[in-house]
Amino acid sequence: MTVFIPKISNAEQRLAKSLKLAGINFKQQVCIRQYCLDFLIANKLVVEISGVYHSNPEMRKKDLKKLEFLESMQFKVLDIPAEQIKTENQDWIDLIKAQLKG
Repeated sequence: MTVFIPKISNAEQRLAKSLKLAGINFKQQVCIRQYCLDFLIANKLVVEISGVYHSNPEMRKKDLKKLEFLESMQFKVLDIPAEQIKTENQDWIDLIKAQLKG
């Protein structure tokens, strides 16, 4: 049996560090059924980091199915473009905090 272990991107590492510094507890690379989530926060908020490869049509279809599945399971989902983690990281941390309160 082959086990897929996803590579954690630089953007994911940067966000993980920022979440820790902000005191936000999270799980990273959590699998729910056939989907592996970049971040799961408070068992209700999913944060996905989308790199360049998510822009191709086939990947978009897969991402849409994943989003529909997660929303059907009552998860809130934030999809953050990877390049924005470099420039707007604190804005995303603030939005994550607001989502957790709401």
